[in-house]
Amino acid sequence: METQIQSIAHLVVSLYAGVLFFEGVRRRRDIDRFSYVSIVNAGLASWNFLLFLYYGLDNPDTVYLVSQWGFVSVNSTIFGLFFFAWRISFGRKHDRLLPFFAVVLVVNCLLSITSNFQPLFLSGHRGFQFFPLRELTIIKGPWFIVHAVYSYLLLTLSLTLLVILYFRAIKEPGGEALVCRFRHDFFHFPVFDKLYQPEKRDSTLCVHWPPVLRQYFLLGDVSGRG
Repeated sequence: METQIQSIAHLVVSLYAGVLFFEGVRRRRDIDRFSYVSIVNAGLASWNFLLFLYYGLDNPDTVYLVSQWGFVSVNSTIFGLFFFAWRISFGRKHDRLLPFFAVVLVVNCLLSITSNFQPLFLSGHRGFQFFPLRELTIIKGPWFIVHAVYSYLLLTLSLTLLVILYFRAIKEPGGEALVCRFRHDFFHFPVFDKLYQPEKRDSTLCVHWPPVLRQYFLLGDVSGRG
């Protein structure tokens, strides 16, 4: 029963983040920052939808396949956070450098979805266990440490950019609100979710709900400031 409730809850979060994503796409020509946040919302929507499948399906091999795509959504969300911090810090002046930061993340995604053919990222699973929720015990390959280390480095760089921007914006009336809220979400969402390690996700909903809900107020701030 707990696993089913977890599955449904992730579906609700996914739908909410999806609405915010499409709203961002719809208004991308009106306010640039809507499109900056949209990548994060797309990652949250896909991540939570895959978690809905992860907890809703009963076949371990199918859940393992879902987990492979789950890492794709994780890497997309991490890049979305970095992209947000980069764009609001530098605008479009240094966009030519963004692909270099995405190379390792793209490799992570490719290795994850091809794990059935090579053991570099994931090398299989040992079936279901209960922690107390039902979880799939995934065997990680040697490249997984690259994924973990690079992800934390990119998150740290993103947080650094946001903190610097915070101190710059704090001098403007109301300018600190946007950065402060997103900085709080940034810190609580990806770091404490352990970069999608299923056996350590007992507090997943606690870290997924607040950032998604506060996206409404984040986008409200963006709309108000133009």
